[in-house]
Amino acid sequence: RLAFGRDDGFAEIWDTFGEQIATIKVGENELVQGHSYSPVRWLAWSPNGNSLAITDSNSLKFWNSDGTPRSVIELSRTGDRKCAWDPTSDRVAVTGDVTTIWSLNGDRGPQLGGSRGVDSSVDWSPSGKLLVTGSRDRTVRLWADDGAPQAVLLEHDAGVASVDWSPTGDLIASGAADSTFIVWDAQTSQPLWVGVKLGTGDSATFSAAGQVLDGDPDVLEEHFVYLVENEDGQQQLLKPSEFQKRIRSKTTTLDSDPVHNVAQ
Repeated sequence: RLAFGRDDGFAEIWDTFGEQIATIKVGENELVQGHSYSPVRWLAWSPNGNSLAITDSNSLKFWNSDGTPRSVIELSRTGDRKCAWDPTSDRVAVTGDVTTIWSLNGDRGPQLGGSRGVDSSVDWSPSGKLLVTGSRDRTVRLWADDGAPQAVLLEHDAGVASVDWSPTGDLIASGAADSTFIVWDAQTSQPLWVGVKLGTGDSATFSAAGQVLDGDPDVLEEHFVYLVENEDGQQQLLKPSEFQKRIRSKTTTLDSDPVHNVAQ
């Protein structure tokens, strides 16, 4: 079955044959700038497909797959909330000032975090033992399912808008508001490669060391520079062609930290 939310505060459930099963009124409408609405923020099916979790700005609501209501959890503050089901249980993580884990019966579980930027996205590891959150403070963070912090991943230069754990459990992807995304090694918490989306519609990907993995050479030469640190500690800006020549010539040892790409 498929489900999608609408800006007018309703959600719809459809089967895969194109037949509509139910229309759900998620919340009471609000009057905003003369228009009455309470938009659906996020929807997520339970792993067994029997339950649907829906968030609006101030609540988490559970529905059966036929569109009949199950339970409602009122949240303390309003916000652009997202939710994600634990793939191994009936727990749901909901973002906010901190991310909170809730059960299907309405019991509140651990909260992830302390004082930091508002969490904008969350996902579970396939085992259900770990979670990843992305935050407006530009961090990607790993947590145990009891709320204990595990790691902080610091490479983004803008607020993190989305995170996703791969089905195999070995990779994490995160996307930021500056049109970059990073694929991480979930075991080592180290970046593997970085993708950049340009306003022109072009894109490029780089290894964590700054080497080009994919991209039009002309686009790279026009829109990117490398910030490198020389052996004497001086920093230098290089065009991609100059950077590649330096790598091939091996006349200069680059800093071992990931090289940052700067769009002009």
